[in-house]
Amino acid sequence: LNKFSPTFWVASFLQLMERWAFYGIFTVLSLYLVASTDEGGLGFDHEQKASIMAYVTAILYFIPPILGVIADRIGYKLSLIISFVIMGAGYFMLSEAFFSIFLFAAIGGGFFKPVVNGIVARNTDEKTSTIGFGIFYMMVNIGGFLGPATSSYLRTTYGWRIIFIQGAVVMAINILVALFLYKEPKLAQKIRKPLLTEIKESVMHIVEALKDRRLTILLLLMVPFWTMFNQLFYTLLNFIEDWVDSSAMSAWINQYLPFLGTTLTDKGQIKAEWFVNIDSLMIIFFQVLVS
Repeated sequence: LNKFSPTFWVASFLQLMERWAFYGIFTVLSLYLVASTDEGGLGFDHEQKASIMAYVTAILYFIPPILGVIADRIGYKLSLIISFVIMGAGYFMLSEAFFSIFLFAAIGGGFFKPVVNGIVARNTDEKTSTIGFGIFYMMVNIGGFLGPATSSYLRTTYGWRIIFIQGAVVMAINILVALFLYKEPKLAQKIRKPLLTEIKESVMHIVEALKDRRLTILLLLMVPFWTMFNQLFYTLLNFIEDWVDSSAMSAWINQYLPFLGTTLTDKGQIKAEWFVNIDSLMIIFFQVLVS
């Protein structure tokens, strides 16, 4: 552990908090979108829900190669602050408006992804990279666990809108950490090219990387895995809420662990997000061990 620089730990903390804010919303999003307006939800049907979540995910994962080029030009620290401001403002405004604002927040997330991964890559070497990314991914899932856990309690106690305010507050903490604790690394000066030229080169680097047969095979294996994994958030929660009877488990918790009743149960059932949250919990326990 002492081989990792303070910058590595700051980046890991920023990632933990970013995932807290994101999954605090995204994990329960499929429930919020289809919940009736009487319950404080948006009352969409499942096709509308699917379209919204698909567009947000597409932006989140397609724009990092472009925004990563911009981050290299303006510096990691400024990029972090910009991404947190965009996400924080977006999450806060989600309590009033929705679709266009969530796309705006997704752009902030897409700006953050290449920066934080770049920071971790620059602060690990051949000896520490495997365990370093293991620690980093464990931190990702600590945030991924805490977000749904706190949202689960907040939405039952205070209503749906509070989970968006939670996201904004967590991003505000990240802005302070980035401002006062993150130190910009000294990067080698390189010849500045036009921005569009650098973006084109970034895309061509992807094309060049795909010529590696092993990498291409790995990516082809990842596509069905990632398609399946995303169903945890797109469809599984709705299936659990609509079709799974967890009343026996709910009754046991409220009888023997009543202090967890409000957090884990609602209307005589286990909240759907807690079944999904088992995934993050297992990664927290075993990711570093596997690494």
